[in-house]
Amino acid sequence: MDAVFSIPYLIGLTFEYCLQADLARCARVSRSLSEPALDALYRVVRDPVVLLRFLASLEYESDTWNFKHKINATDWQRFQLYARRVRVLTYDARTNGVISPGVWNDIALTRPPSVICPGLHTLEWRVGHASQLSQYSLLFIHEGLMSLEIGGWNEPTRLFRGISYRAPNLRKLSIHLLDHARLADDSADEPELISLIKGASRLEQVELPLPLFTTQILNALSTSPSLARLLRSKRTRTSILNTPLQKSNFPGGSFQSLQHMDLVIDLHMLCSPSTSRWSLPTLASLDCIARINGSPALVGKSIKAIAQTFPALKALKMNIIDGRDVFQEPSDVDALRPFMALTQMRSFTFYAPNGLMMESVNEREITDLAKAWPYLEDFEIGCTDCAPDDEHAYFSPLTVAAIFPFAEHCPLLRSLHLHVRPDIPPSRPPLDSTQFKRTFSTLTLGCSTLQVSACAQFASIISGLVDPGVSVGCCDDLWRRGPPEIRGPWKEFKRLLPIFVAARHEERMRAASLAQNAVSQDLEALRAVILRNGLSLPAVI
Repeated sequence: MDAVFSIPYLIGLTFEYCLQADLARCARVSRSLSEPALDALYRVVRDPVVLLRFLASLEYESDTWNFKHKINATDWQRFQLYARRVRVLTYDARTNGVISPGVWNDIALTRPPSVICPGLHTLEWRVGHASQLSQYSLLFIHEGLMSLEIGGWNEPTRLFRGISYRAPNLRKLSIHLLDHARLADDSADEPELISLIKGASRLEQVELPLPLFTTQILNALSTSPSLARLLRSKRTRTSILNTPLQKSNFPGGSFQSLQHMDLVIDLHMLCSPSTSRWSLPTLASLDCIARINGSPALVGKSIKAIAQTFPALKALKMNIIDGRDVFQEPSDVDALRPFMALTQMRSFTFYAPNGLMMESVNEREITDLAKAWPYLEDFEIGCTDCAPDDEHAYFSPLTVAAIFPFAEHCPLLRSLHLHVRPDIPPSRPPLDSTQFKRTFSTLTLGCSTLQVSACAQFASIISGLVDPGVSVGCCDDLWRRGPPEIRGPWKEFKRLLPIFVAARHEERMRAASLAQNAVSQDLEALRAVILRNGLSLPAVI
């Protein structure tokens, strides 16, 4: 055992799973384990106050942290014994408290020439409304930093310039802002951000607020040779419907390494001639919010454009939104059919306004999609939130038969979410071989029905498709804001469905067991045994 603990790698690996109290105890009582214990204890620091206490005593007054005395050279020697161990540093002003600008100024004026945390590779600096503290993140930024997250700032030009100068080896850059309105008014920030993007040639992931995705910034990002993920900041409060989107054109050769993109797309812009030359053949995952701006007829054209622009897609999450009345214009029938060209699809999520779903989605189209995607693992189609008084808010054009193609043609399927109508008979019966494979684990149904009486028949069909261990449930997102006369029956249906499915499974198992034990009996005797055990003959037959 002593030989095992003489190997530094094994000690470090063991300490990764120890509690902080245990690490602190090891650092105090064992000289041989002190160094690796301290390394593990201060490798990830979620509160800078913990680290700054080694520099000088801190006091919390008027919701602000302040030093009790001035810093000297001896303080810095003690501090560096711990600071050199830090690899990940997080400062969140909302949870850690506001650290006074005086503290940071003292550090900036008295620090030695060397880097404060020389081993730091990840810095998360979220100051929120205390935006005056954003510039002090530059104290920790150095050429070895690979991941940087900035939340809030008040001098972006100075901040971007400092990051560009100090961190040329950045791999990941995330920028969030609470007050997005100033972004549109401060055009002087754009050149500095472009300079930062071009200077950090090893960037692999960039996350920006939606207003920062301007034409010039997108063009700069398109030339980044290592960029693999381009994301929209979901922490920045932005009106998706009202934010103007810039026009960009990415010809062949742009975004050479891009694998995942999360953006807001204007479907008018996507179908315009200026974007017809888009070509991103390496993109494998797309998460987008699409704005139709009152023109649902564009959906079919836009879907065709997406299939042509991103031919290598394996994962697609598309949420169509509209701030106007989506019933002003008719939409395209079979709008999803162009997606059939994406034969490598593994995960598909599509949400649209309810009126658009009624006209654009049908069972024939769902069947064709299931046949075209043999590698499909997750499939989800639903409606965006509808008003409770919308006459179409609880309508679905699909019957239970829409589930059958996925059981018949998708052997790798793990989860399925569909809005169906269990109160209407299925458009076709299932085949003898219609059953989900062993990989299937979750079936979620956004059922559009109020008839609890339909639950038993519906559960009987479902139980024949899934194994007993599969989770079967109902999604009630569209029903939470409905009137009481709708919420009550729906909650009852949601409660009964998994119970009925489990009962049907048990019934089938008992029937199969009785049939095996009564092989030598005649048919009348078998019927008598089944009836005595409380089973229904139709289920057995």
